Amino acid sequence: MASPASSDPDQFVVGCSVRAVIAASPEQLWAWIADPTRHPQLAGSGEPQSIKIVGDRMQGMGTHFESQQKVMGVVRYVSHSEVVGFEPNRRFHFRVGDHADWDFLLEPRDDGTLVTHRHRFEPPTQGLMGLIKPIQRRRAQQNAASMVGTLENLARLVGAAPPTRIQVSYEPPMMD
Repeated sequence: MASPASSDPDQFVVGCSVRAVIAASPEQLWAWIADPTRHPQLAGSGEPQSIKIVGDRMQGMGTHFESQQKVMGVVRYVSHSEVVGFEPNRRFHFRVGDHADWDFLLEPRDDGTLVTHRHRFEPPTQGLMGLIKPIQRRRAQQNAASMVGTLENLARLVGAAPPTRIQVSYEPPMMD
């Protein structure tokens, strides 16, 4: 599913993606990726503090969840997300509000699973928000480092060796 604002060529967009091979099956990884309540243990940023499924049951596409977030150790807020892509053992994609997309893609390989973790953010830029574009660009680079940490955590949580063949891109990915 494309991000809602992606059709505007003048839209300010930041994002990144991280790819790595983890020596585990997609099924092993899926148990952590597709359960948002486990994301506080998974996230390399340490930002999600707790996550609650709205309606108390994960249903795949259309599931809503709320995350208690803590940014830079001091800023606290609640994010509201919806699962917009759900293909078991293949893809988990959620959208935070109207501006941010996060997803995981899993591709089985002989040596484990190629995991691609992507993030795309289309912040509002009207008024004073337009002044923080440099901060948003820097934050996207910080997100990439945290996403590497997420894949390292994922490998550790399933009992696998650290990820190999890590690749980082600072280009905003297209979300389909």
